[in-house]
Amino acid sequence: MDINNDGKDLTDEELEAIQLLDCPSCDSHNTSVRRGSQEWWLVGCMDCFNKRQCTREYVLEAVEFWNSYARKCGKW
Repeated sequence: MDINNDGKDLTDEELEAIQLLDCPSCDSHNTSVRRGSQEWWLVGCMDCFNKRQCTREYVLEAVEFWNSYARKCGKW
């Protein structure tokens, strides 16, 4: 996937299929990209507080941040 793409060309299903690394806060494997409402998306851990809320145009940026953060703080 082209991370420089703003996500406009991706379907909701493609955005939700993006893989995230495990949560560095609680070690949960339950990390994902999910549509929170009509306008908002959640990127991060679904088991703890460690997630970002953003609009569709920032989902790929949030994914890149999450995976970079998980590598720095986690076991990767």
